[in-house]
Amino acid sequence: MDVEEGKIRSMFMVIRNGFLDDGSPVFAIGYATTPENQRKGIGKKLARESTEELVGALKAIGTKRFAIEARVHRDNIPSQIIARATLGVEPQPFTDNKAGHDSLLYELVIEQG
Repeated sequence: MDVEEGKIRSMFMVIRNGFLDDGSPVFAIGYATTPENQRKGIGKKLARESTEELVGALKAIGTKRFAIEARVHRDNIPSQIIARATLGVEPQPFTDNKAGHDSLLYELVIEQG
């Protein structure tokens, strides 16, 4: 969470969201920035730093292979920018059946030695 003068500017969350075919865990990331703090790089910075921390923590506990994903509505350009900058991958289109709209899946598979 990014807080300035007692007010939340941006937040980041991660949940385990299933498994890859080989049983390796998949972690979904999510982020949000308050309207007055959007388009200032705050969300992108927090997402990058938090994802690096997640990767480090998983390495520290011996997780050898895992995926990190972000699911983004296809019309949410700012979130697409953050997902691409954070995960460094191109998205795959899919239809989110729960939300009922076209979305993009950014998925990065990481293998650590």
